[in-house]
Amino acid sequence: MRLIIVTALLLLSTIKIQAQSIVTNQLTNLETTISECSGLIIIGGKLITHNDSGNDACLYEIDSITGNVLRTVNVANAVNHDWEDIAKDNQYIYIGDIGNNEGDRTDLKIYRISISDYLNTVNNIVYADSICFSYLDQTSFTPSPYTTNYDAEAFIATNNSLFVMTKNWLNQK
Repeated sequence: MRLIIVTALLLLSTIKIQAQSIVTNQLTNLETTISECSGLIIIGGKLITHNDSGNDACLYEIDSITGNVLRTVNVANAVNHDWEDIAKDNQYIYIGDIGNNEGDRTDLKIYRISISDYLNTVNNIVYADSICFSYLDQTSFTPSPYTTNYDAEAFIATNNSLFVMTKNWLNQK
């Protein structure tokens, strides 16, 4: 058994491991318009972000070198209760209004905007569809700050599905 472990370690030590590195001379400050950047995507070489809870229902294109806001796009039929993340696939931009620190929200949703509409708007206003959802096992909506399993901070769009990552304050899973 010891020979197998030593042989495996020797083989693993010959593998070259690579990782991404941060180039520190490319760090920049964001404009104050973006007070709490809570998600980031790239579409057509453009960085797109949004603010977290209680801010305007807007998407901001930012210059990756200067941090300046190049364009603000208003999501006219959306409300920013607690926007936590943004994702995209080939057709849509998804904005997750999924924050639920107190565990009392009954209006969780993910806004869906056509990428074509976003790129081609002439007045910087877009409209979103809403994908409403709830947690199957949540039965109580009594406010309980930072002590439930029904808060979410992130999600991804992949293979025609959206996967929401919860922040389980209660059981730490």
